[in-house]
Amino acid sequence: MKPHKIIEELGMQRDKIFKEQILSNFLHDKEFQQGLEMALSPFTTFGVAKIPISKKDGFGLGFEQFSEDLAKKLISRKVTGNKARELIQEHMEYATKDEWNNWYRRILRKDLRCGVSVKTVNNVAKKSDLDFQIAVFGCMLAQDAKKHLKKLVGKCLVEYKFDGVRVITLVHDGKVTMYSRNGKVLTNFPHITKAFNKMELEDCMLDAEVMSEDFQSLMKQVTRKDDAKTEDAYLAIFDALPLEEWEVGKGKLDILHRKRYLDNLFSYSYLNLLHINKISCIEIVAFEFVDLDTEDGQAKFSEMNEEALKKGYKGLMIKPIKGLYENKRSSAWLSMIF
Repeated sequence: MKPHKIIEELGMQRDKIFKEQILSNFLHDKEFQQGLEMALSPFTTFGVAKIPISKKDGFGLGFEQFSEDLAKKLISRKVTGNKARELIQEHMEYATKDEWNNWYRRILRKDLRCGVSVKTVNNVAKKSDLDFQIAVFGCMLAQDAKKHLKKLVGKCLVEYKFDGVRVITLVHDGKVTMYSRNGKVLTNFPHITKAFNKMELEDCMLDAEVMSEDFQSLMKQVTRKDDAKTEDAYLAIFDALPLEEWEVGKGKLDILHRKRYLDNLFSYSYLNLLHINKISCIEIVAFEFVDLDTEDGQAKFSEMNEEALKKGYKGLMIKPIKGLYENKRSSAWLSMIF
């Protein structure tokens, strides 16, 4: 069965068992695997926002032609802007209407619209003993400090907790891509990615919150398809890892060394650009070193609590100094929300 027909069939029912059965029947097909990976992997992006809908049949477009002559050129950014739009239009006219609208277009939009997730595909592949897995996106999540009061001891870094939208920014081969915490590509902050592109950063993962004066308005703009108004948004970065460590799912650097790594990433390029070119859409989150086993540390912690309330922060983040970054919920981050 052709991939576009498989996608159609997957979308016919919402039942999970039904979808798993369909996938198990066809997941051995290498072209289907490649298409699923392009569409579902958070690490594959095409750099295009609008993909046209086909209204007429062409002669037909083979997957190899789509992959080699279009998809890979978009992924590598060999073609961008108007040339990318022209190349997409050309391939759409080759394809049949069903091929394009139900398969190739959905791959390029990174939305298969058939109720199938990375987790579903990987589970079916594992059960079927297939040597195929799609990389899973992950980031660190905090534990509730109020449920782990016994861990509020010793030497920690304490930061104000921002009330924004969590964003994971990946820098790879000079290409900067922003993602939601669930791995959805965010394209509505071009002024921020443009600022990063000027810095020529090494391959890394930057963990941050996108902030704006009006949180409710920001939430409406984050994934808006057209006419997003995000010019006032800025990125508050609070953590970082070398990209290869983040891809493994667990870093080797404790929080103190990660802060030093973050400082080193931006020590030259960021500070110079900040002062010379007036870049105001990126900032590094400040922190305090607090020893919760001492009276001075407890006093400082109480002071930060009061300051957070006065300044309208969401709360505090407490990070034991030996804590490692892991792509899961961890007590190496403790969140105290007011």
